[in-house]
Amino acid sequence: MEQEKLEYDAVKYQIRQLIKEKLILCLDSGNANSTLLDGTKIELCPTFLVEFIRSLEDRFDVVIPEEDLCLDNFATIERITDYITKRIAK
Repeated sequence: MEQEKLEYDAVKYQIRQLIKEKLILCLDSGNANSTLLDGTKIELCPTFLVEFIRSLEDRFDVVIPEEDLCLDNFATIERITDYITKRIAK
């Protein structure tokens, strides 16, 4: 159980890092549509999600089928982490 928690935390950390990397690239490129300073809304460049999904596949050596690309799997960092840890276990 403790090992699973450590693995989950490691996956979650790597996902956070990927989001930071991809978000910074998106914002730096000037392709972000809008960012509100209060943090309520960020509309990302159209390629952000595609690049992020590819990065997840590369980083964790998984394939994410198109039918799995939904908010149930990708709405929060926790949901992404749950999804990726399940894919890794397969």
